[in-house]
Amino acid sequence: MILGDADGDRRSRDFTRLRRVGTLIVANLLAFLALESVSRLVLAVAFRPEAPQGADLRDWVVQAKLSFGDGLYLWDPACLWRLRPGYEGADEGAHFWGGAPLRVNSAGHRGPERRIDKPTGVQRALVLGGSHPMGMYVRASESWAGVLETRLRTHGDWEVLNASVPGHTSFQGRRYLETHGAQFEPDLIIVDLGVNDTLSLTTEYPGADKDAAAAAPPPWAMQTDGLLAKSGLYRLIRRLIRGAPDLGPGTPTKGTRVSPEERELNLDAMAQFAESIGARAVFLSQVTVDLAQTGRAVCVFRDAAREPRVDVCALFEAQGAEARRWFVDPVHGNAAGHALIGDLVADVLLREGLVAGAP
Repeated sequence: MILGDADGDRRSRDFTRLRRVGTLIVANLLAFLALESVSRLVLAVAFRPEAPQGADLRDWVVQAKLSFGDGLYLWDPACLWRLRPGYEGADEGAHFWGGAPLRVNSAGHRGPERRIDKPTGVQRALVLGGSHPMGMYVRASESWAGVLETRLRTHGDWEVLNASVPGHTSFQGRRYLETHGAQFEPDLIIVDLGVNDTLSLTTEYPGADKDAAAAAPPPWAMQTDGLLAKSGLYRLIRRLIRGAPDLGPGTPTKGTRVSPEERELNLDAMAQFAESIGARAVFLSQVTVDLAQTGRAVCVFRDAAREPRVDVCALFEAQGAEARRWFVDPVHGNAAGHALIGDLVADVLLREGLVAGAP
């Protein structure tokens, strides 16, 4: 009886210890989940940046760093970076993408899920560009690529694949097309590239794009945070420690990412590559808007000698001081601005007979 009582007491003590450990684990888990919820709320409210009112292109290195750190970018030795297939953005970043968290499909494009190989009977347009054609500040369906797809589908079974990537230059678009583009079997390749070519080099990104592609990726491009980046608590602590923001783009140095001469060569190469795979290249002129003063559109690259050309410059120059109505900042259109561009692209494709089945 004495031995049995001792065994019973030991089992009771073991059970009590296990219950305390379990209670402690559950309590810590609940506390962590509560901190996660509070952290995400703080990030969404206290650190929500307003849409920029002036040109902020000098901060492109900062934006690239943050995108690598949050897992949006995937390093690519050919085109330096591209969107990570299957990426799902956090809720607090939704204001950058029209109110819905950013989603990247399995092909690495912004838009609905699509097969890599082109289905029978389908015609495809592949859009190459930076953050504006990708649709920053608007939903995927509101981007000009989304508007274009809606228009083209009234003339046949069309898919518009939006392969645009924030920060991409004409060099990156060319290399993406040559390395990844053919697998999508596009009938049209629509090029909206050039503004990012003019971005200044910095001490952290001192070489032109063509030189950077021949070297190892810069250290900041590989400083990703992996799974931790999905934690709201981790992101909040990182933000508080680093400051808001703390990742300066470095001291500007002489030169730009892509020279005007190199841009012309890149566009020529894209046109030739399109022809080699049985596609047709279409080019958009490049525009910014002087929101701070005149409100007028400023043409960056007109590409007058290229045909077919979608003259976005003329579209917004005709608006005079009212051009500012169609933009969130100097380079990113709002939903109404994207609608104008999407309709203009569709009109040019129809006029040039590039849409099969068009009247």
